Amino acid sequence: MKVLITGDWQVPYQDERAFSAMAKYARAWDPDLLILNGDILDFTTLTTKFVRSRTSRSDLVADVRVFHGLLRRLSRRDVVYLPGNHEQRLENLVMERADALAPLLDHELSLANVLQAEQHKMRVVGSWKRGTAVWQRQGLVVTHGHVDSPATAPQAMWKQYGSVVYGHLHRELQWSLTNFMGSHKTQCLGCMCNIRGEMTPPSAKETELKDWTQGFGVVYFDSRGYTVLPVMIPEGGSFIGPDGIASAARVIDR
Repeated sequence: MKVLITGDWQVPYQDERAFSAMAKYARAWDPDLLILNGDILDFTTLTTKFVRSRTSRSDLVADVRVFHGLLRRLSRRDVVYLPGNHEQRLENLVMERADALAPLLDHELSLANVLQAEQHKMRVVGSWKRGTAVWQRQGLVVTHGHVDSPATAPQAMWKQYGSVVYGHLHRELQWSLTNFMGSHKTQCLGCMCNIRGEMTPPSAKETELKDWTQGFGVVYFDSRGYTVLPVMIPEGGSFIGPDGIASAARVIDR
């Protein structure tokens, strides 16, 4: 079984160059499963964390349409969507600003309904806030994660999951640990959003240099176990995957 894991697109802040390279690779590699590991949409207009305005560059309906267009560009047989903290903004907005609508969160206002998951043959799994947005197989756990500090991330992940692939930090990181329960590894994959220029996602410190890495991950499973291989996308957009498949960005590669 071959699985491609990607996250942190943060539509409408996705990087077309990086996405084009990943999409070309995915079509050639033809994974059995595509896991969308959180923060796929930014949901900028729904956040209560940053100041919102009517002049925002993000429009919810348009962003969902862009997401569907990007999804169609990836070769896939099955799609699992694991919500992240940005998808959580939908529920947070309802609970903080219009809690009378809370009963609709399981139906009309559910993430699966907003994303038209059934029509696009996609499974939205769990809730980021409740810690149930998790996919697992043969002892490996995939989840978006929520730890802001790279220094504390591996300890938190090992404690809760053991061996895990996660995102959230927008960079490629890896740690390993052996204890009385066995050997464990945590791997953080890169993002697919812009990391330079005006179209980087909004953050608390707008002037800081974004120390982010673009990339995704591939996983091979068989009866003996699995191996996780991170794939970094360099600034130029060209790379060679772990199986020798070469990919290069072609902007608006449809």
